[in-house]
Amino acid sequence: MSTRSRQNALVEYLRQARGPVPPAEAADALGVTRRSVRGYVARLNESARPLRLITSTPAGYRIDPAVYETARAWRENGAASGAARSGGATPDGRLFRLVRRLTTSPQGVDVHTLAGQFFISDSTLEADLTKVRRRIEPYGLRLTRSGPTVRLTGPERDRRRLISALFRDEAAAGFLSFDAVRQEFSGIDLGPFKAHLVTACTRQGYLVNELALNDVLLHVAITLEGDDLTARDGSGTPGTTSAPDIPDAPDTPGATTRRPRQEQIASLSPMADIVDRLARRHFGVTLPALELEHLALQLDARALVRDDQEGSTLRAEERGLVRRIVTALEREYALDLADEEFLRRLTLHVQHLRDRARSGLYNRNPLTAAVKTSYPLIYELAVYLCREIQQEWSVNFSEDEIAFIAMHVGAHLHARTRPPGRVGCTLVCPAHYEMAPRLKTILEAEFRRRLVVERLVTRLGERDLGAGDELVISTVPLPEAPAHTVVIRPFPTTGDLDAVRSGIDRAVRRRDRRAARERLLGFLEPALFFRDLEASGRAAAIRVLHEGLARLGIVGPRHVREVLERERLSSTAFADGFAIPHAMTMTARRSAIALAINEHPVEWGDKRVNVIALIAFSDRDRAAFRTAFEELTEVLGDRSAVRRLVTEARDYAGLRSALTVLLDEGTG
Repeated sequence: MSTRSRQNALVEYLRQARGPVPPAEAADALGVTRRSVRGYVARLNESARPLRLITSTPAGYRIDPAVYETARAWRENGAASGAARSGGATPDGRLFRLVRRLTTSPQGVDVHTLAGQFFISDSTLEADLTKVRRRIEPYGLRLTRSGPTVRLTGPERDRRRLISALFRDEAAAGFLSFDAVRQEFSGIDLGPFKAHLVTACTRQGYLVNELALNDVLLHVAITLEGDDLTARDGSGTPGTTSAPDIPDAPDTPGATTRRPRQEQIASLSPMADIVDRLARRHFGVTLPALELEHLALQLDARALVRDDQEGSTLRAEERGLVRRIVTALEREYALDLADEEFLRRLTLHVQHLRDRARSGLYNRNPLTAAVKTSYPLIYELAVYLCREIQQEWSVNFSEDEIAFIAMHVGAHLHARTRPPGRVGCTLVCPAHYEMAPRLKTILEAEFRRRLVVERLVTRLGERDLGAGDELVISTVPLPEAPAHTVVIRPFPTTGDLDAVRSGIDRAVRRRDRRAARERLLGFLEPALFFRDLEASGRAAAIRVLHEGLARLGIVGPRHVREVLERERLSSTAFADGFAIPHAMTMTARRSAIALAINEHPVEWGDKRVNVIALIAFSDRDRAAFRTAFEELTEVLGDRSAVRRLVTEARDYAGLRSALTVLLDEGTG
């Protein structure tokens, strides 16, 4: 089942539920982890912005039927972008639509007509126009009035800069999707243009980042919408146009001759030539050379990386730096990342990232929230990489850029994941000739590295069925089946085998979490538990928790500076309700966790948190850091778990009791 199918299944499951659905129940229903469910929720809510499709309550997840119907209507009408959804209904959305109306009406617009179209009073429109004046001032544009007519004046290029900036602001509520660009510029059919652009770039030996390509398409749409294009066929529809020759610059040899236009465009860059040919083919326009050069720069800087298998495009400085950082990362987090192809791809990305940073260009990433929420440890590895690069080159990275790095690292780690140890199971199959032994052979052959049938039960009267096993597989419904039972057919179908595979995955998670629970609880101690910590913000909270660690001689004075530095790179509040601040290096004298639980939340950047776990680890506990980090984010990622801790952890004994129950629930 694909990720999209599971997301749809989650929506349907929540819609059919009679009340809130606990995360564990949703995970079991889909055959995935609770972390995966959180990722699905994050992506579904991201796609439904500015609405919140799925809400998280202490009792579990729920869907508001009215919100669902609204989101479904949007999807059916194709209104997927934040810009399209606003429709002028909110002040920010109205400002966006107002500026768009002014930029596409060179003769001006009647203010009374505008007020009627936006269903607002004349006084409200005048207030909006005041905001427009402030917004357009940095772009060298002005609003002029002649009676009731208002008009936007200024150079065409500055108008385009304004449109691009406003579109990004509006899309920031969600993501600058291709549907958003296409809907806003509905008169320009960008679909075929995008498809041919990707094909042409791939043939030229480039890796195309389609998540960043939409930024470039926005620039293309804005350029095509301008009124200073040098050629368009008479109908205004795509067609073949004759491209005029262009004279050489006066200071070049042969300035008295006229070079064919295509030759000069090709000399700018291969990308300029590609964009020029596609613009003439799909839109029937001949773009000015200056515009082509600008679009080629945007394309090359934002969405393309040269894929040279021989490595000739890898600069020695970047190659050496990435290798040093990855080596340090392996040592710091006890990982095995050594792989030349991974290093090559990562170096290409870092090289491209550096070039864009120098130009002040940063890409948006639609998966940032999901990556950060669902894969916090992988995101943490990316933060480490970006911090080292930042210190070396003095460039800053947004969370979106960090998430792109995390996607590189996560894909590589996933490919290198080794199969876990085999799961022992009891197979229940009533005696019928050789059916039971045959089924045992089928299952062990299908899952030979992951499953071993330790007990074969052919009589249903046996007691303690599967009590000591990690998994029970049965061909018949059992009256008192253990929770970890999977029912399949005697001759298993593909769906049955998928169910067994999910059961094995859950058994492995239970095994790992039982071991992790003991390790995690061992890092807590009474002197490091803080109830209702008084702190004005995250920096103050971090300092108080650090002082608790320092009093016990666990960390030195540098520790708090390193934790605050990590916080500046990217917030450690991975979801509303909890934060896990930490240093980037493991220099504690011994490993410990300072934990604060507050009835009233602490402001943590753009989030509010009730649980703060400052983790400090020593060099000898590197592997334990990864486990503790993952366990904390897994447990605290459920809002109901945070509320439970706030309610029950009134003292240290209550903390251990509540946390033990939560960790045990995760193993069930």
